[in-house]
Amino acid sequence: NNNESHTLIDFQVGKDVGIGVAGADSTISGGIRMADLRSRKDVHISSGFPIVFPNFATNKPDGAFEHKFRGVGPSVAWDATAAIAGTPDSGKMGIDWGINAALLVGRQTATQTLHGYYRHVDRVHYTNAFIAHAVNSTRIRERVALVPNMGAYAAISYRFPNAKLSLGYRADWFFNAQDGGLASTKLVDRGFFGPFASISIGVSPSDF
Repeated sequence: NNNESHTLIDFQVGKDVGIGVAGADSTISGGIRMADLRSRKDVHISSGFPIVFPNFATNKPDGAFEHKFRGVGPSVAWDATAAIAGTPDSGKMGIDWGINAALLVGRQTATQTLHGYYRHVDRVHYTNAFIAHAVNSTRIRERVALVPNMGAYAAISYRFPNAKLSLGYRADWFFNAQDGGLASTKLVDRGFFGPFASISIGVSPSDF
């Protein structure tokens, strides 16, 4: 079994800037990004085999391998939108796109937990069954890491007078984000990409 989870939190402030295209808006933002990237692999093995007749043995090792990265660092982003139809009063359809980058400093952790046993069973005298070998161990590796992050998105949006709905596709990639090794350190990238939907609501001071 393999499971992954990614949590990102951004705090940014931006400024509207022109991009020289009629009907287009652009915003440059800067701030802080926090990331919590986790993955876990669970391995379960069970095997039985004969040894000297009529005896047999069973082998049941279980392993759990956890890889984590938690980091924080400065981030920048460029978001733009270009209207393709409609009016501000009735609603506008547009194309959105953007890119983002961050440099995160944090801690990489790799945890390896092993449990298991090898058991020898006497078929004639089952009371003679015994554990020939057992293992219960946990190993942890930790290091401070610098992780570059890049991302981009493209979407189709519909802007109402005080709200905006967007549907699109985005990707975020973190380079050398986790220690994905088993017996020794092995740096691996982590990324996620796919369709997304977002709703933005504008609030003006006169609404309060």
